[in-house]
Amino acid sequence: MEDSGVFESRQRAGSRRSVLLGAAASIAGWFALGATPPASAADGDPVRLGRRNEATTTTRIVNVADADTALRARASGPGAIGLQGVSVRGTGVHGLTRDGNGVSGESVFGVGVSGRSIEPGSYAVSGDSESGVGVQGGSHGGIGVQGNSQFGVAVRGGNVSESEPAMHGWAQNGQTGVMGRSSAFDDFEPISSPRHVGVFGVADRSGGRGILARSREGRALQANGRVKFSTSGIAEVAEGNSDVTVAPAFRVARSAKVLATPQGDPGSETTVRFVAVDPVANTFTVHMTAAVAAATPVAWFVFD
Repeated sequence: MEDSGVFESRQRAGSRRSVLLGAAASIAGWFALGATPPASAADGDPVRLGRRNEATTTTRIVNVADADTALRARASGPGAIGLQGVSVRGTGVHGLTRDGNGVSGESVFGVGVSGRSIEPGSYAVSGDSESGVGVQGGSHGGIGVQGNSQFGVAVRGGNVSESEPAMHGWAQNGQTGVMGRSSAFDDFEPISSPRHVGVFGVADRSGGRGILARSREGRALQANGRVKFSTSGIAEVAEGNSDVTVAPAFRVARSAKVLATPQGDPGSETTVRFVAVDPVANTFTVHMTAAVAAATPVAWFVFD
């Protein structure tokens, strides 16, 4: 897992009031009549640099050269803006293309395209497509799409389709399709994802649950295919003995329940009598009703 976005999400956010005031001041600077007086010009006159130009129709700049730039703006210094578009209730910047990119942003060390939203229910970045992809992120060696939130949902997927999932993770080289991890705030221990796994959930802390399934009316968990548990195995009761002690590789809790079933014939009327759990020794012992006539494998399954 990569944790490059964790630090960003933990940075202290500026107060909402200061953000609102800054946005209001920015818009006001564009539209205030008492600021820089507009250039005295009419439709058809040339644009005057260093002045606010007003017109009643659209100003168009066209470059007919092949693969060239129609308009280039450059600003110097930290925090400077190369090109800014402002609209009170419409669209600040609109890019349109037939086969290329409507809006493209590039950055060497920063953010290629950045969006900021202030009010609840608004969107910092929004993508919409009639039948294609609304928002796409790609990376050759990093994170394709990253979502950070201090107190809300970082990434959410939803739809009303009757045949398609709301979120889909597809690992095309045999890796994990979706990985979910729950840990402490300062736990950055890397965890390798297993191969050929659709969903991998990790919660290593005491009381944690790697995957929690819930259903009020249906089945909380259903597996179509074989099921394997690391808390199960086979122990063998030796011939002439009436018990076998198992020391599993996992922690045996005091609340553990153990199911044990003979996988062979232990002898006439001999079966499992009871199972004794010893959480201190981290073992459990399967007791038979009598000594077995032949070595008998016993299948066991431990759950809480």
